[in-house]
Amino acid sequence: MFVLAAQGQPLPALDAEVLRDEVGGRRAAGGDGAGACARAAEAGLELAFVCAVDMPLLDAGLIDELVGPAVRLGADVVLPWDGRDHYLAGIYRTALAARVAELVAAGERSMARVGETPSTPSGS
Repeated sequence: MFVLAAQGQPLPALDAEVLRDEVGGRRAAGGDGAGACARAAEAGLELAFVCAVDMPLLDAGLIDELVGPAVRLGADVVLPWDGRDHYLAGIYRTALAARVAELVAAGERSMARVGETPSTPSGS
């Protein structure tokens, strides 16, 4: 488990690896997406569950529900749907880390852009 926090942000003791946002103010795509996807890819993981911390009703059942289609369909992004997409509670293929980094470098801050421009599977 990885937790992304701002530089200098105080955190309680966590049973997780804490990643610090190296460039403050990047928000969702720059912080959550780039940090979590890149670190999960480095750890050899194919998928990452990325979520915001301000989701008090979130439980592990959501992860279980989303990971099935991600694996079965080989989807780059799988999001919960209740009439709208929830980009800050989704499964992201870690191969998207390079794409997220490109978006951040271009000044993009929205995780929605990651889903709009999926990666091309190798060999395609």
